[in-house]
Amino acid sequence: MVVKEETPEVGAQNQVQSGSVRSWTFDYVTLRLLVGIIAFAMPVLVTALAGEPLESISASYHTAAQDAFVGQLFVVASFMVAYRGRTRAQGVASSLGGVAAAMVALYPTSTVDMPDLPSSPVHYAAAAALFVVLAFFCFVFWKDTHDSDERMERRRSPIYAVSGITMLVCILVIGVGRMFPEVADELRLTFWVEWIALWAFGIAWIVAGKSLPYLSEQREQPQLLRDIRACLPFSGSDGAGEATSADPGSVPEQYPSEGH
Repeated sequence: MVVKEETPEVGAQNQVQSGSVRSWTFDYVTLRLLVGIIAFAMPVLVTALAGEPLESISASYHTAAQDAFVGQLFVVASFMVAYRGRTRAQGVASSLGGVAAAMVALYPTSTVDMPDLPSSPVHYAAAAALFVVLAFFCFVFWKDTHDSDERMERRRSPIYAVSGITMLVCILVIGVGRMFPEVADELRLTFWVEWIALWAFGIAWIVAGKSLPYLSEQREQPQLLRDIRACLPFSGSDGAGEATSADPGSVPEQYPSEGH
């Protein structure tokens, strides 16, 4: 699928059905949802595939989970480079985050068995930059929603704030753990803290993907999700009702709310 920017008018035209032919738009809300799902799934997947206790999520690079770890990071990197945000600063931050995600994948971390990998400093710097960028976007989402007049945006707002604070605390804890490596290694501190940080990030972006019933109205939900729902036999829809709606909230926006 192709990520493209479009005005609401163009988006509405792309959603009109002509016989059995339909244009599919990969909008920013869908992108956020997919990035969140990948972040949430990553620690679970690499832990299951590694087949051994991990010192950190990044240490899965040196196990049977290497392909899954690298592949997911490159998907996240691609999505973040494609994601432009609402401002130039957000676009630059997202691109930097995408580059950092790719560098985390390309420059493996050191481990107890391989303590002197020359790529390790680059990996640590890139990982720190990536987590800072992800925390930054959590606070961007919070800033754009905490005083909103929209009920669903106000519901989502505290989740973004908690996620951003959690990520910053995780970054701090990992830094402190570097000062006490023996204790950190014994507790597998980096692994568990990275897991928490990825889940905090994943939750924030899944919520920003506007796909959860209590936290989003149906008209806000990703077009792809609504299209899939319309195709289900128990959806009670003929698949055309939502797509051809005149409601401006039902078409993808070039710059949607919540900082995206």
